[in-house]
Amino acid sequence: MKSLNFGECLKLLYDAHPPWISGSDNGMGSRETGIEAYQKVERDIAREEQAAPAPSLGHEMAKLDRFITDIENLMSQLSQERIADVELTSNDRFSQRYFNSRIVDESDNAIRTVMAELRVNLNQILAIEHEEFIANLNRKSLKLHHLNWLSQMRARSEEEISKLSVRVQHLQKLYESQELIIRNLVGSKSSNTGQLERELDRVRSYRDTLVSGELSWKDATLFAQDSADYSRTAYKSWHSLRTEEDESIRFRQALKTRDSMHQAALCVRMAQTMLPGVQFPYCTSREVFAILQVIEYLFTDLQVSERFGHALEVYRSFNKRATALTQWLKQTTDETIHKDVEEVDERINDLASILSQERTMNRTEFRETNSERYNILGSHQRIVTKWLGDTIGPKKEYIELHSRFRL
Repeated sequence: MKSLNFGECLKLLYDAHPPWISGSDNGMGSRETGIEAYQKVERDIAREEQAAPAPSLGHEMAKLDRFITDIENLMSQLSQERIADVELTSNDRFSQRYFNSRIVDESDNAIRTVMAELRVNLNQILAIEHEEFIANLNRKSLKLHHLNWLSQMRARSEEEISKLSVRVQHLQKLYESQELIIRNLVGSKSSNTGQLERELDRVRSYRDTLVSGELSWKDATLFAQDSADYSRTAYKSWHSLRTEEDESIRFRQALKTRDSMHQAALCVRMAQTMLPGVQFPYCTSREVFAILQVIEYLFTDLQVSERFGHALEVYRSFNKRATALTQWLKQTTDETIHKDVEEVDERINDLASILSQERTMNRTEFRETNSERYNILGSHQRIVTKWLGDTIGPKKEYIELHSRFRL
Protein backbone atom coordinates (compact mmCIF):
# COMPACT_ATOMS: atom_id res chain seq x y z
CA MET A 1 0.00 0.00 0.00
CA LYS A 2 1.43 3.37 -1.03
CA SER A 3 2.30 5.73 1.82
CA LEU A 4 0.94 9.28 1.72
CA ASN A 5 2.87 12.43 2.52
CA PHE A 6 1.32 15.26 4.52
CA GLY A 7 0.35 17.28 1.47
CA GLU A 8 -1.34 14.27 -0.11
CA CYS A 9 -3.29 13.65 3.11
CA LEU A 10 -4.58 17.21 3.12
CA LYS A 11 -5.46 17.00 -0.56
CA LEU A 12 -7.28 13.70 0.01
CA LEU A 13 -9.30 15.20 2.86
CA TYR A 14 -10.00 18.63 1.38
CA ASP A 15 -10.40 18.24 -2.36
CA ALA A 16 -14.12 18.82 -1.94
CA HIS A 17 -13.80 21.59 0.68
CA PRO A 18 -11.62 24.77 0.71
CA PRO A 19 -9.03 24.80 3.54
CA TRP A 20 -9.42 27.14 6.46
CA ILE A 21 -6.33 29.27 5.82
CA SER A 22 -6.37 32.82 7.08
CA GLY A 23 -3.54 34.07 4.92
CA SER A 24 -1.62 35.61 7.84
CA ASP A 25 2.13 35.53 7.96
CA ASN A 26 2.43 33.99 11.41
CA GLY A 27 1.53 30.45 10.24
CA MET A 28 -1.76 30.30 12.15
CA GLY A 29 -3.67 29.50 8.93
CA SER A 30 -1.45 26.47 8.34
CA ARG A 31 -2.02 25.30 11.90
CA GLU A 32 -5.76 25.66 11.52
CA THR A 33 -5.63 23.68 8.28
CA GLY A 34 -3.74 20.87 9.98
CA ILE A 35 -6.07 20.80 12.97
CA GLU A 36 -9.16 20.74 10.76
CA ALA A 37 -7.58 17.94 8.72
CA TYR A 38 -6.91 15.97 11.90
CA GLN A 39 -10.46 16.46 13.15
CA LYS A 40 -11.95 15.37 9.84
CA VAL A 41 -9.86 12.23 9.53
CA GLU A 42 -10.67 11.44 13.16
CA ARG A 43 -14.39 11.63 12.38
CA ASP A 44 -13.91 9.44 9.32
CA ILE A 45 -12.04 6.86 11.38
CA ALA A 46 -14.75 6.83 14.05
CA ARG A 47 -17.41 6.28 11.40
CA GLU A 48 -15.51 3.42 9.75
CA GLU A 49 -14.60 1.79 13.06
CA GLN A 50 -18.26 1.76 14.05
CA ALA A 51 -18.88 -0.68 11.18
CA ALA A 52 -15.98 -2.86 12.43
CA PRO A 53 -14.69 -3.91 8.97
CA ALA A 54 -11.70 -5.85 10.32
CA PRO A 55 -13.68 -8.12 12.71
CA SER A 56 -16.35 -8.48 10.02
CA LEU A 57 -13.73 -9.53 7.49
CA GLY A 58 -12.27 -12.11 9.86
CA HIS A 59 -15.74 -13.42 10.65
CA GLU A 60 -16.67 -13.70 6.98
CA MET A 61 -13.42 -15.48 6.11
CA ALA A 62 -14.10 -18.02 8.86
CA LYS A 63 -17.56 -18.59 7.36
CA LEU A 64 -16.00 -19.06 3.94
CA ASP A 65 -13.64 -21.66 5.37
CA ARG A 66 -16.62 -23.59 6.73
CA PHE A 67 -18.44 -23.44 3.40
CA ILE A 68 -15.34 -24.65 1.57
CA THR A 69 -14.85 -27.52 4.02
CA ASP A 70 -18.49 -28.58 3.73
CA ILE A 71 -18.31 -28.41 -0.06
CA GLU A 72 -15.16 -30.51 -0.17
CA ASN A 73 -16.63 -33.12 2.19
CA LEU A 74 -19.88 -33.33 0.24
CA MET A 75 -18.00 -33.50 -3.06
CA SER A 76 -15.97 -36.40 -1.72
CA GLN A 77 -19.13 -38.18 -0.62
CA LEU A 78 -20.82 -37.63 -3.97
CA SER A 79 -17.75 -38.90 -5.76
CA GLN A 80 -17.61 -42.06 -3.66
CA GLU A 81 -21.30 -42.73 -4.23
CA ARG A 82 -20.94 -41.89 -7.93
CA ILE A 83 -24.13 -39.88 -7.77
CA ALA A 84 -23.18 -37.48 -10.53
CA ASP A 85 -20.34 -35.93 -12.43
CA VAL A 86 -20.45 -32.70 -10.45
CA GLU A 87 -18.97 -29.92 -12.54
CA LEU A 88 -17.06 -27.34 -10.51
CA THR A 89 -14.29 -25.08 -11.66
CA SER A 90 -11.75 -23.33 -9.46
CA ASN A 91 -8.34 -21.70 -9.71
CA ASP A 92 -7.47 -21.79 -6.03
CA ARG A 93 -9.00 -22.56 -2.67
CA PHE A 94 -10.60 -19.14 -2.29
CA SER A 95 -11.86 -18.68 -5.85
CA GLN A 96 -15.55 -18.81 -6.66
CA ARG A 97 -16.89 -22.17 -7.73
CA TYR A 98 -19.76 -22.39 -10.11
CA PHE A 99 -22.11 -25.30 -9.61
CA ASN A 100 -23.83 -26.67 -12.68
CA SER A 101 -27.50 -26.38 -11.71
CA ARG A 102 -28.44 -28.56 -14.69
CA ILE A 103 -27.41 -31.57 -12.62
CA VAL A 104 -29.95 -30.66 -9.94
CA ASP A 105 -32.73 -30.32 -12.51
CA GLU A 106 -31.84 -33.69 -14.01
CA SER A 107 -32.00 -35.38 -10.61
CA ASP A 108 -35.45 -33.90 -9.96
CA ASN A 109 -36.68 -34.92 -13.40
CA ALA A 110 -35.49 -38.47 -12.73
CA ILE A 111 -37.82 -38.64 -9.71
CA ARG A 112 -40.70 -37.25 -11.76
CA THR A 113 -40.13 -39.82 -14.53
CA VAL A 114 -39.93 -42.78 -12.14
CA MET A 115 -43.09 -41.76 -10.31
CA ALA A 116 -44.96 -41.45 -13.59
CA GLU A 117 -43.73 -44.82 -14.84
CA LEU A 118 -44.59 -46.55 -11.55
CA ARG A 119 -47.99 -44.81 -11.47
CA VAL A 120 -47.79 -44.02 -7.78
CA ASN A 121 -49.77 -40.76 -7.97
CA LEU A 122 -52.83 -41.06 -5.68
CA ASN A 123 -52.11 -44.79 -5.29
CA GLN A 124 -51.31 -45.65 -1.67
CA ILE A 125 -50.49 -49.31 -2.31
CA LEU A 126 -47.97 -48.64 -5.10
CA ALA A 127 -46.51 -45.69 -3.21
CA ILE A 128 -45.76 -47.84 -0.16
CA GLU A 129 -44.43 -50.65 -2.35
CA HIS A 130 -41.90 -48.39 -4.12
CA GLU A 131 -41.19 -45.91 -1.32
CA GLU A 132 -37.57 -46.99 -0.67
CA PHE A 133 -36.64 -46.86 -4.35
CA ILE A 134 -38.11 -43.37 -4.72
CA ALA A 135 -36.59 -42.29 -1.40
CA ASN A 136 -33.13 -43.31 -2.62
CA LEU A 137 -33.53 -41.17 -5.72
CA ASN A 138 -34.69 -38.33 -3.50
CA ARG A 139 -31.68 -38.67 -1.18
CA LYS A 140 -29.34 -38.30 -4.13
CA SER A 141 -31.22 -35.23 -5.31
CA LEU A 142 -31.13 -33.71 -1.81
CA LYS A 143 -27.35 -34.04 -1.68
CA LEU A 144 -27.05 -32.21 -4.98
CA HIS A 145 -29.39 -29.50 -3.71
CA HIS A 146 -27.25 -29.24 -0.59
CA LEU A 147 -24.15 -28.78 -2.73
CA ASN A 148 -25.92 -26.14 -4.79
CA TRP A 149 -26.94 -24.28 -1.60
CA LEU A 150 -23.39 -24.39 -0.24
CA SER A 151 -22.05 -23.07 -3.54
CA GLN A 152 -24.46 -20.15 -3.36
CA MET A 153 -23.44 -19.44 0.24
CA ARG A 154 -19.81 -19.56 -0.78
CA ALA A 155 -20.31 -17.13 -3.66
CA ARG A 156 -22.18 -14.75 -1.35
CA SER A 157 -19.42 -14.96 1.24
CA GLU A 158 -16.69 -14.31 -1.32
CA GLU A 159 -18.54 -11.24 -2.55
CA GLU A 160 -18.87 -9.94 1.01
CA ILE A 161 -15.16 -10.55 1.66
CA SER A 162 -14.29 -8.52 -1.42
CA LYS A 163 -16.37 -5.57 -0.16
CA LEU A 164 -15.00 -5.79 3.38
CA SER A 165 -11.41 -5.94 2.11
CA VAL A 166 -11.92 -2.58 0.39
CA ARG A 167 -13.28 -1.09 3.61
CA VAL A 168 -10.38 -2.43 5.65
CA GLN A 169 -7.89 -0.94 3.19
CA HIS A 170 -9.73 2.38 3.33
CA LEU A 171 -9.57 2.40 7.13
CA GLN A 172 -5.86 1.59 7.00
CA LYS A 173 -5.29 4.60 4.75
CA LEU A 174 -7.18 6.77 7.22
CA TYR A 175 -4.93 5.51 10.02
CA GLU A 176 -1.85 6.36 7.96
CA SER A 177 -3.24 9.81 7.20
CA GLN A 178 -3.98 10.42 10.86
CA GLU A 179 -0.50 9.35 11.93
CA LEU A 180 1.17 11.63 9.40
CA ILE A 181 -1.04 14.59 10.30
CA ILE A 182 -0.27 14.09 14.00
CA ARG A 183 3.47 14.03 13.32
CA ASN A 184 3.21 17.28 11.41
CA LEU A 185 1.03 18.86 14.07
CA VAL A 186 3.13 17.92 17.08
CA GLY A 187 6.52 18.02 15.41
CA SER A 188 9.39 17.66 17.85
CA LYS A 189 7.33 18.68 20.88
CA SER A 190 6.97 16.24 23.71
CA SER A 191 3.58 14.57 23.91
CA ASN A 192 1.60 13.54 26.96
CA THR A 193 -0.75 11.28 24.99
CA GLY A 194 1.18 8.01 24.96
CA GLN A 195 -0.60 6.40 27.90
CA LEU A 196 -3.99 7.53 26.66
CA GLU A 197 -3.26 6.14 23.19
CA ARG A 198 -2.38 2.77 24.69
CA GLU A 199 -5.58 2.75 26.74
CA LEU A 200 -7.60 3.57 23.63
CA ASP A 201 -5.90 0.75 21.70
CA ARG A 202 -6.75 -1.68 24.49
CA VAL A 203 -10.42 -0.72 24.50
CA ARG A 204 -10.61 -0.86 20.70
CA SER A 205 -9.05 -4.31 20.72
CA TYR A 206 -11.57 -5.46 23.31
CA ARG A 207 -14.38 -4.01 21.18
CA ASP A 208 -13.17 -6.04 18.19
CA THR A 209 -13.41 -9.17 20.32
CA LEU A 210 -16.94 -8.32 21.41
CA VAL A 211 -18.00 -7.44 17.86
CA SER A 212 -16.69 -10.79 16.58
CA GLY A 213 -18.96 -12.55 19.05
CA GLU A 214 -21.87 -10.29 18.22
CA LEU A 215 -21.46 -11.03 14.51
CA SER A 216 -21.83 -14.75 15.18
CA TRP A 217 -25.05 -14.16 17.08
CA LYS A 218 -26.40 -11.84 14.39
CA ASP A 219 -25.58 -14.34 11.65
CA ALA A 220 -27.23 -17.13 13.62
CA THR A 221 -30.33 -14.93 13.98
CA LEU A 222 -30.43 -14.29 10.23
CA PHE A 223 -30.11 -17.99 9.44
CA ALA A 224 -32.86 -18.79 11.94
CA GLN A 225 -35.10 -16.17 10.32
CA ASP A 226 -34.43 -17.72 6.90
CA SER A 227 -35.34 -21.10 8.36
CA ALA A 228 -38.63 -19.72 9.65
CA ASP A 229 -39.41 -18.19 6.25
CA TYR A 230 -38.52 -21.33 4.30
CA SER A 231 -40.46 -23.64 6.62
CA ARG A 232 -43.50 -21.37 6.37
CA THR A 233 -43.32 -21.62 2.58
CA ALA A 234 -42.99 -25.40 2.84
CA TYR A 235 -46.02 -25.69 5.11
CA LYS A 236 -48.20 -23.56 2.83
CA SER A 237 -47.09 -25.47 -0.26
CA TRP A 238 -47.78 -28.84 1.36
CA HIS A 239 -51.12 -27.63 2.72
CA SER A 240 -52.21 -26.64 -0.81
CA LEU A 241 -51.96 -30.29 -1.89
CA ARG A 242 -54.82 -31.54 0.28
CA THR A 243 -57.35 -31.47 -2.56
CA GLU A 244 -55.08 -31.22 -5.61
CA GLU A 245 -55.32 -34.16 -8.03
CA ASP A 246 -53.41 -32.97 -11.09
CA GLU A 247 -50.23 -35.07 -11.19
CA SER A 248 -48.00 -32.34 -12.62
CA ILE A 249 -49.13 -29.74 -10.08
CA ARG A 250 -48.81 -32.22 -7.21
CA PHE A 251 -45.21 -33.02 -8.12
CA ARG A 252 -44.29 -29.37 -8.59
CA GLN A 253 -45.75 -28.35 -5.23
CA ALA A 254 -44.21 -31.36 -3.50
CA LEU A 255 -40.84 -30.38 -4.96
CA LYS A 256 -41.30 -26.84 -3.66
CA THR A 257 -42.15 -28.21 -0.23
CA ARG A 258 -39.09 -30.44 -0.19
CA ASP A 259 -36.67 -27.73 -1.32
CA SER A 260 -38.07 -25.15 1.11
CA MET A 261 -38.00 -27.48 4.10
CA HIS A 262 -34.55 -28.71 3.16
CA GLN A 263 -33.23 -25.14 3.12
CA ALA A 264 -34.96 -24.48 6.44
CA ALA A 265 -33.09 -27.40 7.99
CA LEU A 266 -29.77 -26.33 6.45
CA CYS A 267 -30.22 -22.79 7.78
CA VAL A 268 -30.76 -24.05 11.33
CA ARG A 269 -27.65 -26.19 11.03
CA MET A 270 -25.67 -23.17 9.90
CA ALA A 271 -27.05 -21.15 12.81
CA GLN A 272 -25.81 -23.86 15.15
CA THR A 273 -22.43 -23.75 13.44
CA MET A 274 -22.23 -20.00 14.10
CA LEU A 275 -22.63 -20.64 17.85
CA PRO A 276 -20.98 -24.01 18.57
CA GLY A 277 -20.93 -23.43 22.34
CA VAL A 278 -24.60 -22.53 22.65
CA GLN A 279 -27.42 -25.02 23.11
CA PHE A 280 -30.53 -23.93 21.23
CA PRO A 281 -33.82 -24.15 23.16
CA TYR A 282 -35.64 -24.81 19.87
CA CYS A 283 -34.79 -26.66 16.64
CA THR A 284 -32.21 -28.94 18.20
CA SER A 285 -29.92 -31.19 16.16
CA ARG A 286 -32.30 -34.07 16.78
CA GLU A 287 -35.24 -32.07 15.39
CA VAL A 288 -33.27 -31.11 12.28
CA PHE A 289 -32.29 -34.74 11.72
CA ALA A 290 -35.94 -35.78 12.03
CA ILE A 291 -37.03 -33.19 9.47
CA LEU A 292 -34.41 -34.38 7.00
CA GLN A 293 -35.68 -37.93 7.39
CA VAL A 294 -39.28 -36.86 6.81
CA ILE A 295 -38.53 -35.09 3.53
CA GLU A 296 -36.69 -38.15 2.21
CA TYR A 297 -40.06 -39.91 1.96
CA LEU A 298 -42.00 -36.81 0.94
CA PHE A 299 -43.01 -37.96 -2.56
CA THR A 300 -44.59 -41.20 -1.35
CA ASP A 301 -46.03 -39.68 1.84
CA LEU A 302 -47.95 -37.40 -0.49
CA GLN A 303 -49.88 -40.43 -1.77
CA VAL A 304 -50.83 -41.78 1.69
CA SER A 305 -53.43 -39.65 3.47
CA GLU A 306 -52.35 -40.56 7.01
CA ARG A 307 -48.69 -39.82 6.28
CA PHE A 308 -49.62 -36.62 4.48
CA GLY A 309 -51.39 -35.36 7.60
CA HIS A 310 -48.48 -36.32 9.83
CA ALA A 311 -46.00 -34.52 7.56
CA LEU A 312 -48.22 -31.42 7.56
CA GLU A 313 -48.14 -31.33 11.36
CA VAL A 314 -44.36 -31.82 11.40
CA TYR A 315 -43.80 -28.92 9.01
CA ARG A 316 -46.16 -26.68 11.00
CA SER A 317 -44.40 -27.53 14.26
CA PHE A 318 -40.95 -26.91 12.83
CA ASN A 319 -42.02 -23.52 11.51
CA LYS A 320 -43.33 -22.51 14.94
CA ARG A 321 -40.10 -23.58 16.61
CA ALA A 322 -37.91 -21.89 14.00
CA THR A 323 -39.86 -18.69 14.61
CA ALA A 324 -39.40 -19.07 18.37
CA LEU A 325 -35.67 -19.71 17.86
CA THR A 326 -35.37 -16.52 15.82
CA GLN A 327 -37.05 -14.50 18.57
CA TRP A 328 -34.84 -16.05 21.25
CA LEU A 329 -31.63 -15.34 19.35
CA LYS A 330 -32.67 -11.77 18.56
CA GLN A 331 -33.70 -11.05 22.13
CA THR A 332 -30.47 -12.50 23.52
CA THR A 333 -28.39 -10.49 21.07
CA ASP A 334 -30.21 -7.20 21.65
CA GLU A 335 -30.61 -7.40 25.41
CA THR A 336 -27.21 -8.79 26.37
CA ILE A 337 -24.49 -8.92 23.76
CA HIS A 338 -25.22 -5.70 21.88
CA LYS A 339 -25.43 -3.76 25.14
CA ASP A 340 -21.86 -4.81 25.89
CA VAL A 341 -20.74 -3.39 22.55
CA GLU A 342 -22.62 -0.15 23.18
CA GLU A 343 -20.95 0.18 26.57
CA VAL A 344 -17.53 -0.21 24.98
CA ASP A 345 -18.44 2.33 22.30
CA GLU A 346 -19.17 4.90 25.00
CA ARG A 347 -15.74 4.33 26.53
CA ILE A 348 -14.07 4.63 23.15
CA ASN A 349 -15.87 7.90 22.45
CA ASP A 350 -14.79 9.31 25.82
CA LEU A 351 -11.16 8.34 25.31
CA ALA A 352 -11.08 9.51 21.70
CA SER A 353 -12.55 12.87 22.70
CA ILE A 354 -9.94 13.45 25.40
CA LEU A 355 -7.15 12.31 23.09
CA SER A 356 -8.36 14.68 20.36
CA GLN A 357 -8.40 17.59 22.80
CA GLU A 358 -4.91 16.72 24.01
CA ARG A 359 -3.46 16.56 20.52
CA THR A 360 -5.16 19.81 19.52
CA MET A 361 -3.85 21.56 22.61
CA ASN A 362 -0.33 20.35 21.88
CA ARG A 363 -0.47 21.87 18.43
CA THR A 364 -2.01 25.24 19.37
CA GLU A 365 0.52 25.61 22.20
CA PHE A 366 -2.31 25.99 24.70
CA ARG A 367 -1.03 25.29 28.21
CA GLU A 368 -2.86 25.38 31.48
CA THR A 369 -1.14 27.04 34.42
CA ASN A 370 -1.83 24.14 36.76
CA SER A 371 -1.84 20.36 36.60
CA GLU A 372 -5.56 19.95 37.18
CA ARG A 373 -6.25 18.87 33.57
CA TYR A 374 -3.58 16.19 33.67
CA ASN A 375 -4.78 14.97 37.04
CA ILE A 376 -8.24 14.56 35.54
CA LEU A 377 -6.72 12.71 32.60
CA GLY A 378 -4.86 10.34 34.90
CA SER A 379 -8.02 9.69 36.88
CA HIS A 380 -9.90 8.93 33.66
CA GLN A 381 -7.23 6.45 32.63
CA ARG A 382 -7.47 4.66 35.97
CA ILE A 383 -11.24 4.47 35.58
CA VAL A 384 -10.82 2.94 32.11
CA THR A 385 -8.29 0.41 33.39
CA LYS A 386 -10.65 -0.64 36.19
CA TRP A 387 -13.57 -0.82 33.74
CA LEU A 388 -11.59 -3.07 31.41
CA GLY A 389 -10.72 -5.36 34.29
CA ASP A 390 -14.36 -5.60 35.32
CA THR A 391 -15.74 -6.22 31.84
CA ILE A 392 -13.12 -8.73 30.77
CA GLY A 393 -13.71 -10.71 33.99
CA PRO A 394 -15.86 -13.86 34.17
CA LYS A 395 -18.82 -11.99 35.67
CA LYS A 396 -19.57 -10.33 32.32
CA GLU A 397 -23.10 -11.20 31.25
CA TYR A 398 -22.40 -12.41 27.76
CA ILE A 399 -19.60 -14.70 28.97
CA GLU A 400 -21.98 -16.14 31.55
CA LEU A 401 -24.52 -16.63 28.80
CA HIS A 402 -22.08 -18.75 26.78
CA SER A 403 -21.26 -20.82 29.87
CA ARG A 404 -24.93 -21.31 30.71
CA PHE A 405 -25.83 -22.65 27.29
CA ARG A 406 -22.59 -24.49 26.60
CA LEU A 407 -23.11 -28.04 25.34
